[in-house]
Amino acid sequence: AAGKVLNLSAAALTTGDVLNIVYTGTTGNAIQIVDSTADDANSQILLSNTDTTVTGQTYLIQGSYTATTDAEADFLLFNDNASDAQFSISQDGTTVITGTAEGTAALTLTTGDITITDGDLNVTAGDAVLGEDLTVTGATILGTLSNLDLTEDVTATNSNISASTESGKVFFLNS
Repeated sequence: AAGKVLNLSAAALTTGDVLNIVYTGTTGNAIQIVDSTADDANSQILLSNTDTTVTGQTYLIQGSYTATTDAEADFLLFNDNASDAQFSISQDGTTVITGTAEGTAALTLTTGDITITDGDLNVTAGDAVLGEDLTVTGATILGTLSNLDLTEDVTATNSNISASTESGKVFFLNS
């Protein structure tokens, strides 16, 4: 059968909530949606803002909680069938994506930049491959390199470069 089981319309509502659910339980869910057939192309939840003239900050999904220091009050969690976390956003913004395997994309950014305001970029396993330029604005590059493969020229301005062994690499120093 086609149609809607529950259809709420609040066209005249200018403030307040269309649906407000107060849940005081200690286990279970305030809302549970189960699609046991899922054979057709559909969405479990579809959020659509059709206003083309949005004039204020609008969120399709907004979550909040009172206990800001509670380590168990995470914002988002998606589990697989074995209840293993595959994607999560914790109470402090820590985001974890399980991914598939090394060499496959777990996160793809097609346009834009990644900005780290205060923190580090750590690669604990695998490779760091840069298809564009690398600019370092700090005063020092620290670390031990076991294999640095440069396919382009290296240009250093007002810098000191030292290496214990150099095998066929050319360094251009502009100082």
